[in-house]
Amino acid sequence: MFDVIPGRRLTLGITLTFVSLFLFIPLAAFVLFASGMGLEKFIAAVTDWRNVHAYGVSFFCALAASLINAVFGMIMPLLLVAQEALAKGVDFYFKALTDEYALKALYLTIEATILAVVLNTIFGIASAWLLTKFDFRGKTFLGSLIDLPFAISPVVAGLFFIMLFVPDFTGK
Repeated sequence: MFDVIPGRRLTLGITLTFVSLFLFIPLAAFVLFASGMGLEKFIAAVTDWRNVHAYGVSFFCALAASLINAVFGMIMPLLLVAQEALAKGVDFYFKALTDEYALKALYLTIEATILAVVLNTIFGIASAWLLTKFDFRGKTFLGSLIDLPFAISPVVAGLFFIMLFVPDFTGK
């Protein structure tokens, strides 16, 4: 039978192995240990002052890590982009947005997006129907060709297009 995702079985096996090692087995050990304790001992262990403080430290560290990630990964880059965009003033920014070439670029982007969505929908449904309903020569190759963008990094694809379309891609 045709696999939609090449290497799915191997990937699923590796994923389930690591999830079992780091999540299911410790949770199962905890459940087995807690099931033999009885309800009173379990509540006493969970509400012990050391465990309560350990919960607090864990939650505080998780909160601190998520706040650091939010500040340095989202908010600061957004503020830097806004600062650079508004460096010459708000009037210059809006004047640049209403420039003839900027509007043409915006309209071209919108047109290309709409066209890409329509064509991807049509050809995506057609190729999915073709791959699931029919057996033909080259079916595996077509499926692999469809899966190729998921396997190739955008950086590698960008480098490929630079090498393909730029005669001298040294950056000069």
